[in-house]
Amino acid sequence: MSGKQKPLTVNSVAGNRLQLRCVFKSPHIYEIDDFLSEAELQYFEDVIKTCSFQKSFVDNMECDSEANGSPSQTEEKTPKRLRRTLIDSTHRTSTFFAFNHRADNTIRAIEQKTADLLGCWIHQIEGLQLVRYLPGQFFGVHHDMGDLLEDDQVLLPRKHLA
Repeated sequence: MSGKQKPLTVNSVAGNRLQLRCVFKSPHIYEIDDFLSEAELQYFEDVIKTCSFQKSFVDNMECDSEANGSPSQTEEKTPKRLRRTLIDSTHRTSTFFAFNHRADNTIRAIEQKTADLLGCWIHQIEGLQLVRYLPGQFFGVHHDMGDLLEDDQVLLPRKHLA
């Protein structure tokens, strides 16, 4: 991104004014200084000392043509979408620790602050995770939602009401 961007100020996030700086326009990526308080940062430092990190994984929706069985003569065969967890060391090599939603007061406060910033309900926030990358580890190019097609388009799942 070239040139200085004027920060966007958000007034009502957990009673604090936050300044968002656009660091990339497409897709929009913003940087927020001091989103977490010193106490919240110390909380994570303490958790890191005692938590058990697990091998990171990728959820993958696969078409499984055998999942439907034999279609009748009048119905068209449409494959079911099955969710499978893949340990894929070619795309993701980190480890992680996942917090339960609303695990404690600190996690609840961060989830609420995030929901306020995004303008959504707290139950729509993805669970918080600590992700650890040791030297040489990575999370390669990926799409968080939908299936990446051969022409680099992303097929998104059908929308539904939360």
